[in-house]
Amino acid sequence: MTRYQFNPEHAKIEETTNILVKALTTFSTHPSFSLCLHLLPPHVLLPTANDTLSESVQKLTTLATLLDSAQFEAFWDEFNNDDLYLDYTADVYGFEDSIRRGIARTVAFCMTRIKREILEKWVNLSGEGFEAWVTNHTGWTLDGETVVIPPNAENVAASGGVKGENLKWELIRDRLLKHPQF
Repeated sequence: MTRYQFNPEHAKIEETTNILVKALTTFSTHPSFSLCLHLLPPHVLLPTANDTLSESVQKLTTLATLLDSAQFEAFWDEFNNDDLYLDYTADVYGFEDSIRRGIARTVAFCMTRIKREILEKWVNLSGEGFEAWVTNHTGWTLDGETVVIPPNAENVAASGGVKGENLKWELIRDRLLKHPQF
């Protein structure tokens, strides 16, 4: 992308789109997509621009926004309802699986259990395909209609308070009692 930043006249629409699609697959670990957008010429980012590259950038930005805001079901609805997305992602091997892995990482950061029905919509899989994905790709387990996610450093509540502060209750109590409202 930096090559195109300094030489926009050499930009190839298909290569640029492929780079953006690949960057989209890393949404849960790196802000690659937004970094790539900053390397594009400003006119390409305008929604009013009438060229093929601008159109693909706008469409992929829609997908990126949905992923970044954890609107996974809406992401799949948008992706599946426009054939242009299939054209954009055709050259990126494993695009859908990469998105599912990113969704799984995001879910594992904040949950220990999730209803199967919800996760099926979020990863756009159902039935045996969903069960195989959960078992083979995530290491999670199915417990009836619930998907159980093993504890990790992010999804377990830790009591330890704020590090670096050493406030004792007696000190706080004494100050509160000295206050005129108490």
